[in-house]
Amino acid sequence: MLEYDSDTSKGVPSEKFLKFLESEVAEGLLPVIYHHYPIGVGSSFICNIHEWAVQKGIRDRMLIVPYFHTLMNYHSESVLKESISNLAGRYDFAIMVSKAAKREFGFLLGDMENSYVVLNGINMSLYTPGPFLSALQRRKVGIDKSVKKLICFVGRLSPDKGAHHLLDVISYFNRNSRQHDDVGFVIATSFILDPGCAPNILGSFFRMHRLIEQDRLKFVVDISKYTFADASISNDYKLLFNLVSGCCPDALGKIYEHKYNVKGCSRAISPGVFVDWPVQSFSDIAVQPSVKEAFGLAIVEAIASGNYLLTNKVGGISEIFSSQELGMMFDPDTPNLAGKYIEAITSVKSVPGQPPEEYRTVRERFDERKMSDKVRAITMKYASMSGQERRAVRQHTKKEKFINNNLNK
Repeated sequence: MLEYDSDTSKGVPSEKFLKFLESEVAEGLLPVIYHHYPIGVGSSFICNIHEWAVQKGIRDRMLIVPYFHTLMNYHSESVLKESISNLAGRYDFAIMVSKAAKREFGFLLGDMENSYVVLNGINMSLYTPGPFLSALQRRKVGIDKSVKKLICFVGRLSPDKGAHHLLDVISYFNRNSRQHDDVGFVIATSFILDPGCAPNILGSFFRMHRLIEQDRLKFVVDISKYTFADASISNDYKLLFNLVSGCCPDALGKIYEHKYNVKGCSRAISPGVFVDWPVQSFSDIAVQPSVKEAFGLAIVEAIASGNYLLTNKVGGISEIFSSQELGMMFDPDTPNLAGKYIEAITSVKSVPGQPPEEYRTVRERFDERKMSDKVRAITMKYASMSGQERRAVRQHTKKEKFINNNLNK
């Protein structure tokens, strides 16, 4: 099985990649291309692979599988129209990250039958809460020992992830730091590694002087997904991230002090900026105020870690959990949404334990082994078809008139 992400600037497969595909087919193998970015440039890549394979007479000896992990409102109408046109009749089956994604893209493609919902999975061994581990990791990150209620946010500091709501919440606790002296925050985002491309809102976070001075607001980069919490290889990944960011992590604080003209903000960047364990595993409450979300993997990670979850009812999030014992979901259009989050955080006197039954259900449902098993089963279904049967399936997905009508609706 072959997984490949195209050159985002071109959407054209390289000659090296095409030769590799051709050699695999010549060996009697059936390459499977799972493309994780099928909208925009990715759709051009899929189209080009398909046309090349047809010309070579080997299209029936490979599978092309787009993987949809966004929703339509992430993309402009022109990009959607071009992408759907590129995909029509050129893929074998599609994987959707949630029912919400299938409702939108399955309908848009006019192909619900060959669209499959496969929920994202995680390595559950990384997301097992433990008091000793929590205390150790908090010390490494630099969180003050007076913090009894640690709130985490994981992801991009972007509008779709609700960064402005998060900022409003943290601003309240910064203004009222004495009244809520047991509350702290850790933000895991790779955005901080590239000062040149950091969003402007980051400067506002660095102005939370009271929380920063009291070591109750820290920024980290979570590399646990790459190292699997294996400290023996973490240094290699740290060096790699240093190369990508173009600067030494030790210099980030001073760079941001100069960039935003904010003295003392360097203290907000954790001394151990790269963490080998997921921040959810040593936090108490997870805040994920997304206004757009096809699925929300960070939400699964939070529940699996035993965090009490505060999030919004958007996209595929409502497919993950429903019990208020696991967390709370808010309407993203609620006036003063940040106030709802603040009220929820302050009302949690002691972080509740997870209901054993639903907690176990979530962990079992989103185990990465289930995800890989389901993808394999669907793949084998199509791999066992004859070339003629797969051509018939692709012909079924070629409904451009129907597609355009759906988009116009």
